[in-house]
Amino acid sequence: MKRCFVIANGESRRDFDVNRLYPYGTVIGINAIYRDNPKLDYLVGVDINMMNEVGNTFYKGAEVWTYPRNQIKHQYFRRFKQDKGWSSGPTAVWLALQKQYTEIYILGMDFCGINLGSKPKLRLNNMYKNSPNYRDSKREATFHGNWENQMRQNITKNPNVKFVRVCRKDVAEFRFVPKKLRELTNLSMIFYEDFDVLMKAWPEIR
Repeated sequence: MKRCFVIANGESRRDFDVNRLYPYGTVIGINAIYRDNPKLDYLVGVDINMMNEVGNTFYKGAEVWTYPRNQIKHQYFRRFKQDKGWSSGPTAVWLALQKQYTEIYILGMDFCGINLGSKPKLRLNNMYKNSPNYRDSKREATFHGNWENQMRQNITKNPNVKFVRVCRKDVAEFRFVPKKLRELTNLSMIFYEDFDVLMKAWPEIR
């Protein structure tokens, strides 16, 4: 199978070193992950302010992809032919599908906020909260409905592609699966402990 990794920015991936992925397949990162200078093949983002931040740093660590939006001013970015109006995570998976990957592992795609204990509602779940172009940690979690619908389209329109979501088992919010994704036969969920076993069995390709 042609293997790809999509790294979203949910906090479930906090303790995983994403640089471990690079020897085993193509790596797609999203938005502010570029700040950490990981080993990536592609960087995907759709938010205007976020992508102008990327361009203003003259980032060249990976091939950068975004939507054809005039407000995103940097000409060296690659542009999708269509602006789907999707969020960055599902768009990154869409890029993997356009590149014809048949085995897509998705890390950090959390569909749920996190519990801050005393707060009655779940709070923002993002690795880069409290930083430029992101909301602060006290804000309520982003509703997952758009991500759910967009990922369902990616998955159902590509029944021969294997989608694997990698999650942490120790936090209930990180294990949450939206209703519309629960019955999809080509989407599975594994924990990082299982993922470690898989990685040890894979041959390095670079």
